[in-house]
Amino acid sequence: MEDTQQSDVLDVLFEYTASSVTPLLLLESFAMGAFCVCAPLASYVLWIKLRSTTRSSFILGIWTVLAMFITHWALSLRQLINITTGRSFQAIGSPSQTTYDILWSLLLPLVTETVLFGCASVLFAIVACATIRKLRSEKPSRVAAIIPAVATIMYTVSLIHWAIFILCYAQFAIFLAPTHGHEVMYAPKIALAVLLPVNAFLSDSIVLWRGCIVWNRTRWVLAFSVALLATTLGLNITNLVSTTRYLSPLIHTGKTTSLEAIPMYGESSTGFAAVFLSLACNLSATMLVGLKAWIHRRLLAEFVSSKARSGTLVSRVLELLAESGIVYTLLWTLYCVSFFKPLNETHELDLLGPGILADVSGKITTVDHLNVAMAQITTIYPLIIFVLLALDKIHYERGPQALSPPGSLGSKRNNTIVTIDLDVDIERGAASQPLGSSGKADQMVLHHRDGSPVFEMDTNQ
Repeated sequence: MEDTQQSDVLDVLFEYTASSVTPLLLLESFAMGAFCVCAPLASYVLWIKLRSTTRSSFILGIWTVLAMFITHWALSLRQLINITTGRSFQAIGSPSQTTYDILWSLLLPLVTETVLFGCASVLFAIVACATIRKLRSEKPSRVAAIIPAVATIMYTVSLIHWAIFILCYAQFAIFLAPTHGHEVMYAPKIALAVLLPVNAFLSDSIVLWRGCIVWNRTRWVLAFSVALLATTLGLNITNLVSTTRYLSPLIHTGKTTSLEAIPMYGESSTGFAAVFLSLACNLSATMLVGLKAWIHRRLLAEFVSSKARSGTLVSRVLELLAESGIVYTLLWTLYCVSFFKPLNETHELDLLGPGILADVSGKITTVDHLNVAMAQITTIYPLIIFVLLALDKIHYERGPQALSPPGSLGSKRNNTIVTIDLDVDIERGAASQPLGSSGKADQMVLHHRDGSPVFEMDTNQ
């Protein structure tokens, strides 16, 4: 086959792959992300609802299906990479393959965001159903409605971000196609540059608001949080103005030191400052919650045993918030570090194995993945905290019976089981009050499982 004919065939193949094969992979990626959330939740429900003789087989079946799903998805992704890089038909370095390099540099970040968006969608559906169900049964307080409202806004932003990124990919595919070339629109890039800071700022607001609630809206905590948020907002606006001036059509020739395929924060020192300040917000909020958890456990130790102390609802909630905050802060730390050091700078052809190098324009770095991933992770974090707190509360309220199979010794001794209930209202700040101050947390009641009181202690004494 002549070079011209071969080039025409490759053009058609690459165009077909970009327009027809990629959407199927994105659909599978979304389903896999949703399944990755459904599998552990379904396993937990089966664990507490069914008997031990039947639940194990169901749980094993769920995780087996998930493993098969992930394997199929990974093989599909590898096959698509082999086609797009020209590896499957020895077209590495051909003009057609090189032309599409910049398109493939968007493909893997798009797959990453699609998987995370599937996770966020399932979590949001769970939170939405729980919120609607609660609204039908009772009227929640304004404070309790803040988190679901903000989470709804953040999910909407992440949905728009994902849709616009798909639009950018589609425009690239049309722009690079020899028979359908036209100018790539400017607006989608600006929208992506706006949406990520919006979700990041809302996420910072949630974590700092959580710290204020835990500390019962202490003045110095409020002042510190407001100062951080105001500075973060100002830096994000300044960086957005700078990024807007820099951005040009997606295939740009201007010199840049940024590692980003689509610039977000890496084009100016203001962008770096905005990212690091978001890291500071999350670190500060996590430290505030961790400090309050330590103070609470230390004060509680004066009245109850260590075993009971670790099982109180307030302690479990504070520990869950602190531990999840640490994980979230580590993700922001990785994001900040990736701007200065390309942790995974990879040319497209390197994806197939070591030793396959080429001088191509399209390359993928950790920043490219995190730029789109953080738009979804900032939404997933408050949603998953909402779900985990609900599951933890259910587990706490079920008590020892949740772990005792029917007919066991533990279930036959309900009248002799003694538990400690700590009457708290975390949303109104009672969890943040130290024992010995006024509020619902000042009284502990020791009672039998049947409800008869055994001992009552007033911690104000």
